[in-house]
Amino acid sequence: VETPLRRLKDLIVPASTSAQLASLLAKIRYHHILYDDFGLREIDPYGGRTAINLYGPPGTGKSFAADAIAHELGMGIIRANYAEIESKFVGETAKNIKAAFQKARVTNALLFFDEADSLFGKRGKIEDAQDRWANMEVNFLLQRVEEYEGVVMLASNLRQNIDEAFLRRIHVIVEFPFPE
Repeated sequence: VETPLRRLKDLIVPASTSAQLASLLAKIRYHHILYDDFGLREIDPYGGRTAINLYGPPGTGKSFAADAIAHELGMGIIRANYAEIESKFVGETAKNIKAAFQKARVTNALLFFDEADSLFGKRGKIEDAQDRWANMEVNFLLQRVEEYEGVVMLASNLRQNIDEAFLRRIHVIVEFPFPE
């Protein structure tokens, strides 16, 4: 778990992106009031989770923003990158995914998947055993995101590269456009 050092005030993004990030922070900070104090959890038992997608071209501040949001929330950050999660051995990728979510839960850290296109990519047509395992890994990851009660953040270059099933479970999607 890393201690985030960046601050939102140092992030240079368009006003619309900044407003979305401020709204996102308010949603996370006051989420417990809606779900616990006002009883919304009884109506929506899966409402405890917060899944966020930051998307835009490389170099637009997505990783910076993830770090800054964790800092603003007083949370640590766990960076789960493709190289550490993906394994060529059957079943190891699922173990690594499970371990990342478990560590984030135990430490109350923001779980950040940078370059999420590779892990959360669209499931494909099954033509061989490799395709079957790849689809199973995406399904496993989908279940973990759905069950996780903390904050999960994905950074992707293209929103359309993310599997539709993930996009339906994402609560906030923030675009990071290339600066003018």
